[in-house]
Amino acid sequence: MKKVILSALAITAFGLGANTQTVVSEDFESGIPSGWTQTTLATDGGWNAGTGSGMSSQDFNIPDHTNMLATNEDACNCDKSADILKTSSIDLSSYSGESLRIRMDVFFYLGTYQGATESLDIQASVGGGAFTTIATIAGDATAWQEAVIIDASDYAGESDVVFAFNYNDGAGWTFGAAIDNFVLEVPNDHDIKLTSVNVPPYSATDVPQTISGVVTNLGGMAESSITVEWTDGTNTNTTTLPGTLNPGESMSFEHPDGVSLASGTSVSIDITADVSNDADMSNNSLSGFNVDGVAFWPTKAVVGEEATGTWCGWCPRGMVGMEYMEEEYGEEWIGIAVHNGDPMTNADYDDWMGDQVSGYPSGLVDREGSIDPASATLEAAFLSAIQKFAYASINLTPLIDENDEVEIRVDVKFAVDMDEDMSLAVMIVEDGLTGAGAQWAQANYYSGGGSGNLSGAGLDWHNEASSVAGVTYNDVARDPLLGVEGDDDIIPSSVSENEEINYVMDKFDWSEDYDKDNSTIVAMIIDDNTGEIINAVESHLKDLVIVEEGGVTYYVIDGDTYQLFAGETLVPTGVVSIPSVEDFTVYPNPANNNVRLISPFINAESDIKIYDMSGRLVMQQSQLGVQSARGGAGVEINVSALNTGLYNVVVVNADNTMKQTISVMH
Repeated sequence: MKKVILSALAITAFGLGANTQTVVSEDFESGIPSGWTQTTLATDGGWNAGTGSGMSSQDFNIPDHTNMLATNEDACNCDKSADILKTSSIDLSSYSGESLRIRMDVFFYLGTYQGATESLDIQASVGGGAFTTIATIAGDATAWQEAVIIDASDYAGESDVVFAFNYNDGAGWTFGAAIDNFVLEVPNDHDIKLTSVNVPPYSATDVPQTISGVVTNLGGMAESSITVEWTDGTNTNTTTLPGTLNPGESMSFEHPDGVSLASGTSVSIDITADVSNDADMSNNSLSGFNVDGVAFWPTKAVVGEEATGTWCGWCPRGMVGMEYMEEEYGEEWIGIAVHNGDPMTNADYDDWMGDQVSGYPSGLVDREGSIDPASATLEAAFLSAIQKFAYASINLTPLIDENDEVEIRVDVKFAVDMDEDMSLAVMIVEDGLTGAGAQWAQANYYSGGGSGNLSGAGLDWHNEASSVAGVTYNDVARDPLLGVEGDDDIIPSSVSENEEINYVMDKFDWSEDYDKDNSTIVAMIIDDNTGEIINAVESHLKDLVIVEEGGVTYYVIDGDTYQLFAGETLVPTGVVSIPSVEDFTVYPNPANNNVRLISPFINAESDIKIYDMSGRLVMQQSQLGVQSARGGAGVEINVSALNTGLYNVVVVNADNTMKQTISVMH
């Protein structure tokens, strides 16, 4: 079965509790409800109705959520310090003594930009009096906050209550807020909702994948015995969540039993959350998540690209964010700083980056869309991206010899069948750049602390001058060797599970403009249809010595020896010195069915590997039945399954590696 690129399957449940007593319910499908009013200082009318895509902007991207109400400060960049949306008057006189609450969905960053921090408060007024804040909404820049619960019991019994949603941009150019599915209700005592789940679309036998999700207590009682189970129709796995979940609270979970599948198998998974005496079972389950087994689990790394420049006074924020990500996540994070208008600019990379972002600083994480490059925003995007299946492993071997000639080898192995147009990109990235003169000095709008404190990338920026000399710049994009968007002729549009693509770049001389000891090479696979990065890897340059011996070419890479087959493929020998072929006898040669290998170096622990002339491993045998033979130990292997042709037989043990060429003839 061919695979197309999928994200992890994340599903969110919606809907009202079947037995909950609903006082007011508004889903905004028809716009702002009749009788609702608002006051605003904004030039765009304040709160408006529409879809997520229709009301999104460059830096306030609202995920789709049916029709909603939203106010977008990022798009307006106007005075939204008092965007107040008010409900019509609600008569709660018949609910005296009841437990009342507001339940609603919210999308809100609680973002800070240039020292301004936005806020979203839920307020209430009785009898036309002053509004009082009853809740302040927390931020989440990655997803909608589903079923946010706000206690409104203090207003039960009142005959004239108005609730309000008060957005304040913090007197700056911040982001915005969106709300949906506003409900005023009297809750059930027990009502657990399986709010969302994340089921990986792929799994491997040796790398079980975690099912995670969120449960919300929609009931009026605290719950301490919530069970979550998942089933594939044959096996059922149940766990009890730890701790107590109070009314209105949500809890994230990771099920301790992961999904483990062999290649070629598939299952459909259903997940259920439950408590005793749950009054509404309609919101307890989410089902129909298909998971496919894959041959192996590729190691994933995420690429973060930063749009920056020494002239950009807010760009220290991105420098701090990039450093934080590297220190926190190590090899899982690959940072690339794309400079604009300064001595570190690469014209091609800069031109491309300028088309992806609306301003400086900005960031891209796996090229999924422009975001602010602050630590928290980069981290949120990274945590989402790192969970995605990588589809292929990448082995990167960048070599440099004593004459500074560079040879870059990229081996890509696919874990699944794929029909997808993909490109391979290879970049040079350099650390430790610094220089003298005004163009090297970093502009700094955090100077003096008026825009808040900022520490990182080696400096306390709020304590520095408005122009900082002597800054060291890291992760600098130097040269996109195959183009910023890569070469689309290297990876076929259709590949099979376990298929390997071996690519060797044309050799080139290392530029004296780049410090080879401070430089790395980055290789990335790019989805041509979306432009997103599927997987990536980074490596320092490795020292190469080429040795010719007996007509055979050996590459000694950082002290490890490899034999070069067919001018392209490297096969490890495991030793620096190659034993003489006289110590290794193969007969009969040519062979038809069985061939006998004799050497004093063969023992029961040896591995035998047979490669065709392209360097492809076609046979491997271990745990040998070794017999005594004249000239050493002997072992017999059957080559009848091999096609007629020439093959290299490599014998490897703890101390030696030997090679002989055999001819198979049928």
